Amino acid sequence: MKDLRYCIGIDPGLDGAVAILCGRSVEVFDTPTFKLKEKRYYDTQGMTRILSDYQVRGAIVAIERISAMRGWGISTCFKLGMGYGIWIGILAALRFDVKTVSPQVWKRAMLNETEKDKKAALEVARLTYPNVDLHLQSHDGRADALLIARYAQKLL
Repeated sequence: MKDLRYCIGIDPGLDGAVAILCGRSVEVFDTPTFKLKEKRYYDTQGMTRILSDYQVRGAIVAIERISAMRGWGISTCFKLGMGYGIWIGILAALRFDVKTVSPQVWKRAMLNETEKDKKAALEVARLTYPNVDLHLQSHDGRADALLIARYAQKLL
């Protein structure tokens, strides 16, 4: 018998996404944000709404662990860290079983023989989930979230 638990993958960036897999069901949501004076911010209520619909016993969440990378500015690091922290706080408040995973680990597992970059993740996600809207280059957050959720399924 197939495991029909919800497996949720989160790319925590402002351009990230949440992917929910359960059996053959696939749903993807762009990270909820809003604009104020030309700056984008995380919409914490929207983020919570997405996850609260899947708050069921046995659901597992894998979220990409954020760490600073060479060449990133302080502002970029702060924004990514803030988004990661918001997601972790929401997940804790909703009592999800959370696994943090580094980009290197999930990419090694999911992108096997390909490059370990955004373009490769998009291609693998398009092949694995042909019915999901991944036609734009900017959908790399969706692709990452899908592959992180798939990684969570493999953890089961």
